Amino acid sequence: MPEERKPPEQPDEPRLRVRRGAELPQEFHYSREERMARRDAPRKREPAQGLFRRNRRFILLFGNVVLLLVLVLLLRERTSQASGTARIGVYSLTLQGLRFGDTVYATVTVKDSGRRERKAQEPAGRVSVHFALEPAGEAYLQSAALPQRPGEEVVVGEAIPLTEGQAEVRELRAEVSLGGETRSLRRTIKQ
Repeated sequence: MPEERKPPEQPDEPRLRVRRGAELPQEFHYSREERMARRDAPRKREPAQGLFRRNRRFILLFGNVVLLLVLVLLLRERTSQASGTARIGVYSLTLQGLRFGDTVYATVTVKDSGRRERKAQEPAGRVSVHFALEPAGEAYLQSAALPQRPGEEVVVGEAIPLTEGQAEVRELRAEVSLGGETRSLRRTIKQ
């Protein structure tokens, strides 16, 4: 008996077979009514996302930068006090101390940085400095006129005698008062 051949099964949808290199016909469908219906249809609203919610790496980077800036500012403030420098307004203050024999020579340099316009009628002010040795040394007061022009500096100094109980003095302190503001400067004494 000869075998009967079955016809190949036809898929439900007709298939289009295209030879290589052949071009497919392009069909365009445009319906103004469909477009207008889509435009007026309610859209699904996405929750509002800020800059930080979208990008976690940016949050980490921004947080690290802020933390680094805070650390730098804290260290700068801490080291400026330890190194004996500070600012009051436009004036920069520098404390220096030198031990020579039984005397400590202390100076505070007040320098006008010239970052503001000085009025002609502005009276010349004074700077007051209380020098003291740490621990628990006697305070000495000195004052001087402030610099009058930008770039000028005034040096306020004192020679502080050491007593027998102050042989281990290692630190010099100066309280500088200028225009109603006060800064405390500390510096290790050079031998």
